[in-house]
Amino acid sequence: MNMERTGGFVIRPPESAGWQSAERFFLDTARLAGYEEVRFPAGEKPDFAELEPAKYSYVMPSHRMGAAAVGVGSPAAAAELAAMAGDFLGFLGLQEVSLVIFGPEKLIGRLGDVLSALQLEYTAMDGDDFSFCLAAGPREIGWGGSLEPSGFWMELDTGMVLEAVKEQGASLPKADPLMLYLCPAGPEGELAALSIAEELRSEGFSAEADWSGCAPEEGIAKARQKGARYFCAVDGTAADGKISILSLEDGTSASVALGDGLTRFFYDSELSELSGALDGVPFSLDI
Repeated sequence: MNMERTGGFVIRPPESAGWQSAERFFLDTARLAGYEEVRFPAGEKPDFAELEPAKYSYVMPSHRMGAAAVGVGSPAAAAELAAMAGDFLGFLGLQEVSLVIFGPEKLIGRLGDVLSALQLEYTAMDGDDFSFCLAAGPREIGWGGSLEPSGFWMELDTGMVLEAVKEQGASLPKADPLMLYLCPAGPEGELAALSIAEELRSEGFSAEADWSGCAPEEGIAKARQKGARYFCAVDGTAADGKISILSLEDGTSASVALGDGLTRFFYDSELSELSGALDGVPFSLDI
C-alpha cells in the first residue's frame, strides 16, 4: 500500500481483493441484523446527525467499516453491535477475540445483563463516557461508543482485521472463482477473445482476457495465480469453429464449439460441480 497526497491508502491488486472480501462479508453480516448500507467519502469521519433514526452499516472507502444504531438509547443496541462484530470476526476464524467496555457503573451493569444473555464475554472498566474496544489477540481492531443525543456506533479497521487474519492464519470468505482466462495472440486473437469473453459475461460467467501479449505458458501461470478454473489460448483461427479449453483443476482439455456450445460447456460445468457437492448429502422428500 502506498500513501496518496490526501493521506488515504492506495490499495492495489492482489491486496485489494482481501479488502473487498472483508468489507463485503461485513456488510452481509450487518444486513442480517437489518443494518442498511451507507458509504462515506474516503477519510471522512462518519456523521449520522442528519440521518433518520434507523440502523446503518457503513464503509469509508479508505479504511473503516462499521455500524450505528441511530436514535435509540437502549444498551441492547450497543450489545447488538458488539455481537455483530463478534459474529463477523468469528466467521473469519479469528481467535482470542476480546471485548473491553468502559463507562459509568450503572450503564455497564445494564449492558452487562444484555451481553450475558447473549453469552458474550467481556471485561468492564470504569469510565466517564461509554465506549468499547475489540481486540484479536494483542491487536486492537475495533472500537465503539455513544452517539449524541442517543444511539451507539461501532467500527472496525479493515487493515487491522486483515493483519489479524494473516497473523492467525485465518481465512477470508472467497468470492466466486474466475471461470475463464483467455490468452489471445495477435489482433485477430484479441477480437476473438473479446467476443468470447462478452458472450460468457452476458450469461453471468466471469471471463478475463489478457491484453499483454504473453505466451500461452505465461498465461496459464497468470490464470493459476488468479484462481481461474479454465484457460484458453486464442489466435483467431478456430478450427471448425471450435476452441480448446484447458481445465486448470484436473489438466484435461476439451474441444468446444463457439456460440451455444460455449455457454453450454460452462453451464454443464456448473451443474457438474453442484452435483458433486451434493454427493453423499442425505435428504428425503415427503409428499
